[in-house]
Amino acid sequence: MTTPLVSVIVPIYKVEKYLCACVDSILAQTYQNIEIILVDDGSPDNCPKICDDYAQKDSRIRVIHKQNGGLSDARNVGMENANGDYFCFVDSDDFVSPQMVEFLIKPLIDNPELKLSVAQHIQFNDGEPQQIPKYQTVNYKIISSKEYFLSVFQYSAWSKIYKKELFNDVKFPLKRYYEDMFTTYKLVVKPEKLARLDCKLYYYRQMRAGSILTVKPSLKTVTDCYDAISEIIGFFKTYDKEIYERFLVQFVVKYYFFHYAKCSEECQPLLEKWKKQCDEINFKEIPFGKSKIKLIYLRYFLKYTRFLTEKKVFDKRIKFK
Repeated sequence: MTTPLVSVIVPIYKVEKYLCACVDSILAQTYQNIEIILVDDGSPDNCPKICDDYAQKDSRIRVIHKQNGGLSDARNVGMENANGDYFCFVDSDDFVSPQMVEFLIKPLIDNPELKLSVAQHIQFNDGEPQQIPKYQTVNYKIISSKEYFLSVFQYSAWSKIYKKELFNDVKFPLKRYYEDMFTTYKLVVKPEKLARLDCKLYYYRQMRAGSILTVKPSLKTVTDCYDAISEIIGFFKTYDKEIYERFLVQFVVKYYFFHYAKCSEECQPLLEKWKKQCDEINFKEIPFGKSKIKLIYLRYFLKYTRFLTEKKVFDKRIKFK
């Protein structure tokens, strides 16, 4: 069996508390033919030294020190310096199963026509201990990209392995939040088919101090999210009606509520614009079952319709006071 080189790209900025756990989990991979590219994005803490120390211990590690340019820039620089035939991204505050690369690359080795494989992940809050299961076999299913969009599409760059050529005309957008949302759909839509694994191989740390989930969204954050969603919806409106209808619920409605509950006053004009986009959706014409929209997305639809009903009652009460 061939063992192509896989480049594991890790962008690093102000994560000295988590970096060792991340790098150790990559070094522990059962698949040995990897290069680990640690991109120090001008981190002001002890991360640069930690990276250099690791490079001294293992020849598979290469360190790139650069001025701070953001997550997208760090990933792009990592790809520019990668030698592998395949790319894999790991965020430096997360960690991975020792079987991740082995299991993700196997479907691509077995089926050379495939260019992408995706695994499941586990979300956990900072401080929660995690038990990492050891899987006995790789179970995967080859599906169409459309089926992936309509079922379990997860837009994060991590928990996937990509054939290098998918990035020939795709880069992560600079100075943007939600950079994965701008990017990953372009990579998934390229191949006709991909491999979907049924095992959880990536451990995503959420709710850590300073993460996007714990900081009150700024106007920049909300604007970038809105722009990414508008781009996705605009693309699929003409590309595929079923995917377009599903994403109206998954992205437009879901993320409107995500920001509605947390945003500051400066975001209100944009949220009003966003709400008008929600108002224009004709939910009665969306075939939830045929589009394979999960109950979680139906829940956002019901939450939105309840919100509109309650708002009308509230406005009526105010009017007649």
